[in-house]
Amino acid sequence: MSENSTPESARFENPSERPASDEPIPQDPGSDKTGSSGKPNPITRAISAPLSTTDVLITRIILVLVMVGAAAIIVSALWPTDTVDYVTAAPSVAAVATPDGTAANVTLAHQAEWVWTISSPTIGQRLLVAAPTILRSALVGVGAWLLLGITTRIHRGEAFAEATISRLRALAIMIMFGGLIVPFLELGTRFALSAQLQESPEVTLLFSPTVFWPVLVGMLLLLLTQVFVKGQAMGDDLEGLV
Repeated sequence: MSENSTPESARFENPSERPASDEPIPQDPGSDKTGSSGKPNPITRAISAPLSTTDVLITRIILVLVMVGAAAIIVSALWPTDTVDYVTAAPSVAAVATPDGTAANVTLAHQAEWVWTISSPTIGQRLLVAAPTILRSALVGVGAWLLLGITTRIHRGEAFAEATISRLRALAIMIMFGGLIVPFLELGTRFALSAQLQESPEVTLLFSPTVFWPVLVGMLLLLLTQVFVKGQAMGDDLEGLV
């Protein structure tokens, strides 16, 4: 035995310093993505799994059905009929009797609606009644068409392609501005119809914070678009390194 040879047990004074190549590396239970049986967590597997051909086919069928439904609603709104109806909120609130046992500081009221039925409507009146429905259905149909293109390109491996990013950006802008235009269009058409049907037109404005939800969704999609742009730039950089 040479002078430099040292028994394996003498190289480490502290047994804890010995290499533990055969020992499993401990893992944080919170970061474990497998179940107690060692199999992958179903939720994790479902989230991380790529879209299969069947998933893409089902998604395409659903989006096509949405587009067909939106087109059918537009045709139905423009279909010539003897009468057309549109609903507006009643300008007055009718008081009703409160149930027994109601707290003393609570009042109950009934908010009614008016259903206007126009016989032998003109083309202008028909368009005014149908305009909000047409715009809303058109936005849904175009949105489904954009999502169909995005889904197809992602399945082809073109998630960060310029066409995918352009469609996602167009979808975000359409949701953001279209969601704001529809309520104001409804208000305008109601006022125009009331002006034709009443000597003193009255329009009840019902404001709800929910009208801003499309703005938030559109902004979120715009942020997602920037993520795709960064991914496209990273892909270009990797291609330059190869």
